[in-house]
Amino acid sequence: MTWHAEIANQVDIIRLDPESSLMSDLLAAVFEDEYATGGPALTSIVTVKYGDREPSSAFFTEARNLGYRFTEPLTFWAEEVRKVFAEHGRPDRRG
Repeated sequence: MTWHAEIANQVDIIRLDPESSLMSDLLAAVFEDEYATGGPALTSIVTVKYGDREPSSAFFTEARNLGYRFTEPLTFWAEEVRKVFAEHGRPDRRG
C-alpha cells in the first residue's frame, strides 16, 4: 500500500505536489489505462496517509466513471486491492 506523497517522491522529472490536481489526473490516467487493458485497479493501493488509510473519494468516483458498478465501496476497494497484489505482488518466499 502507498499514499500520494510516496508516489510524488518517485517522480523526478517535475515537482509533483501530492495534493495537486496533477496528481489526481495522473492517478486517473493510470486507472483508465488499467481498466482499458482489463487489469486490476492499480490505484486501489493508493490511500490517504492519515486517518482510516482508505482511498480518497476520487477513487470511487473514477471507478464509477469508468463503468465499475458496486453498492459497497469498501468491498469493491478491498477486492481490487486483492487483485492488484495477486497480479503484481511478490511471490510467497516462505517455502
